[in-house]
Amino acid sequence: GLKDYVIIKLAKSRLVTLQTMKSLEDKLPDKIFKRIHRSYIVNLDKLEAIVGNTVEIKEGEQQVKLPIGKNYKEELIALINENKL
Repeated sequence: GLKDYVIIKLAKSRLVTLQTMKSLEDKLPDKIFKRIHRSYIVNLDKLEAIVGNTVEIKEGEQQVKLPIGKNYKEELIALINENKL
């Protein structure tokens, strides 16, 4: 997220949209996407691991580490345990 602009990474491209992270979060299905930081929403299918205060996701063939915000970590771990992701 960049103020009121959001960068959406797709498999082979990216989009820049004029909206807030909150408005995007509200539009996305919460069973598939989860906010992990004030600047990041991830597809739960891409989630590989949680290591400390970071999430490892698969982006193509690469592993990418993203920070987990302290306000989001507990809920993310509960969701993972509840759904056995």
